Amino acid sequence: MSPDSCFRIASLTKVFTCTALVKTMRDNSIPLGTAVIELLPDLAPGWRAEVRLAIEQMLGQVSGLRESVGSTALAALDDGPRALQEAAEFVVGTGNEHEPGARWSSYNGNYLLAGAVLAALSGTSYERALEKTLLGPRNALRSRMGARPFRPDVSQRTAAGLSRSDGVVPDEDYVSVVVTNQQHTLRATATFLSDMQHPLTNDDLATAIDRFAA
Repeated sequence: MSPDSCFRIASLTKVFTCTALVKTMRDNSIPLGTAVIELLPDLAPGWRAEVRLAIEQMLGQVSGLRESVGSTALAALDDGPRALQEAAEFVVGTGNEHEPGARWSSYNGNYLLAGAVLAALSGTSYERALEKTLLGPRNALRSRMGARPFRPDVSQRTAAGLSRSDGVVPDEDYVSVVVTNQQHTLRATATFLSDMQHPLTNDDLATAIDRFAA
């Protein structure tokens, strides 16, 4: 690896999106309890989700949205400037399966919606909003967008580390982190982490990480 090696950060992108959105809302004195539809009025015609859905519920993965917008639906979108807006339209157009706040469930659709809100509040694209609000001020522009748009739910290409933190044993003051830029090395990485931690906890991390990756 070199200083210019590129790593996918996958769902760690959600942390970027959440931080940038919360900061933007704070700077504009907008409460986190504000209804999402109030900040995305252009989506109102096709809105089938609960109109009381709040920003804080969306960011906290307790939106109750119907989880029907996956990779297949997103793959049909082009890479144009409206791709994120169209994805957000899909998300709110499928309605709610549960009342907002009733249960927790990790759903990428929440963060597609969050990225759309960030772009709308910033009056620019999601990518530019993230650079202006978060990456630029913190000198983190090496966490850059790739050839495809930098999606707010799971990034395509960024120059930041992808780490898996299963190797955490507080009682032993032990933490293990492995950074890799090749997906095919995941199995070997899992075995490496497992071999290091097994003497401490008898846990088979390799099996757990394989299950997560699947």
